[in-house]
Amino acid sequence: MIFLIFIGADMMNSALALTASAVACVIKGWGVAPVLVVSGILLFTSCWAPCWTSRR
Repeated sequence: MIFLIFIGADMMNSALALTASAVACVIKGWGVAPVLVVSGILLFTSCWAPCWTSRR
């Protein structure tokens, strides 16, 4: 059973690595500064994510 958990974790790690590299290539093609990308991520997560997680 523990081996199935390790295999699943390895598959998830591979999928995330492939996705991240594809996203990195797209953002690199934009030609913006890395600081601007990080600032955009921080701004997006600080402003919009709390609205999605709040229950009304």
